[in-house]
Amino acid sequence: MKRIIFSLVMVATLLTGCYKDDINDLRKDLEELRKEQERQAQLLVDYETLLKAFQDRLTVTGVTETADGFEVTFSDGSTKKLAQTSIVRVVEEGGTITFYMSDGSTITMNQTETVGLWVLSEGGFGSGNGQLVYYSLDIATNRFVRDNERRFTNFGETPNDLMIYGSKMYATITGTEAGGIVRVLNPITGETIRDIVLSKESVNQQPRRLAAANGNVFVTLYSGAVAQIDTTSFTNQVIGLTGTFSEGIAVQGQSLFIANSGQGEGNTVSVVDIPTFTETRVLEVPYNPTNIVSTSTGELFLNTAAVWMGPAAGAPANVHVLNAATGQITQTLNTQVESIAAGRNFVYGAFFDWNTFGGSIKQISIANKVVSDFTSSANVSSLMFPYKVSVNPITNEVFVTQQMGQAVARYSENGTLIETLQVGQQNGAVVAFVNIVR
Repeated sequence: MKRIIFSLVMVATLLTGCYKDDINDLRKDLEELRKEQERQAQLLVDYETLLKAFQDRLTVTGVTETADGFEVTFSDGSTKKLAQTSIVRVVEEGGTITFYMSDGSTITMNQTETVGLWVLSEGGFGSGNGQLVYYSLDIATNRFVRDNERRFTNFGETPNDLMIYGSKMYATITGTEAGGIVRVLNPITGETIRDIVLSKESVNQQPRRLAAANGNVFVTLYSGAVAQIDTTSFTNQVIGLTGTFSEGIAVQGQSLFIANSGQGEGNTVSVVDIPTFTETRVLEVPYNPTNIVSTSTGELFLNTAAVWMGPAAGAPANVHVLNAATGQITQTLNTQVESIAAGRNFVYGAFFDWNTFGGSIKQISIANKVVSDFTSSANVSSLMFPYKVSVNPITNEVFVTQQMGQAVARYSENGTLIETLQVGQQNGAVVAFVNIVR
């Protein structure tokens, strides 16, 4: 009887051992299945990301390998992280980027790169000696070289802004009180396509700043108005705004946000609906709003210049965060800058204090609004009189022009001075980047 019991115990033990082995094997199989499902789900997400970018006709401006995959930057400034489990390798060849997916498929996208830039200078006030000059990028040295064959002197009285949109470049030449022009140019050659005179109630206007959306270029006008120019037919429409000396302009969604400085006595931002081209809201803001930029988070950064007269006389320059939906100022950052531009992660500002003869360049984190010095004091001192800021959306490099001088400083995103360009004319207004699809 004892032998039978012992045999049964042995059989039960063996069966139990087999059962445990089977359970463990099943658990391993289940875990592998879960991992594979996660890999497949991530592959689907990454595939859809690339496919949407392809359908939106975006190009790739940069690919950075990370510890767990790749970070891809697209031509609209957005960045996406692709998992190592989805992307086997990335190959750059002949102006294209090919993503080799883990399921054996491939997606090939065009690559955008900077080949040159234009610098617009205001020249001396009242001298009519504005200038437009081109620099081509020397790939071997990563330096910009001035092309004197594409250098246009006597470019008009006080050019203010420059922008490349679509296949054309646009410059605002503010001119005198009698009026100015919007010049349409070929962005490769710099040759003038046509000059557009904007008028309101038969009075020629002084154009100031530029923005673009939906196949139209928008131009603020000193009289307190904004113009809409069709980029194909060049027909235009001008509407009046609730405010005067309209300056900075930004696109957020389907709205234009326009700063009305009133030469220090204005304190409004006009909101214009783009589809109907009508002013829909007037926001009350701190006095002397001059510059406004839209950021990657959808927030607006508003720059108010120092106030010399009027009800807010003595107020220093400042930067404010404006909620586009509510129209409210949500933060005032208490930093003095007179010019701002938005990059991928930061808003950059330049300032020169005429009392101390000291200049500074600030960077403001878009994510947490922390203000810090952008570059070393030595780099700022070598520039002197920092004036206007422009950011290359492809490389995120920062360019700062010089007031009362001819220098343009080129910085990396982290504030390292790369080179200083000499443009041949004072008061650099803006830098426009020639970014092409290879």
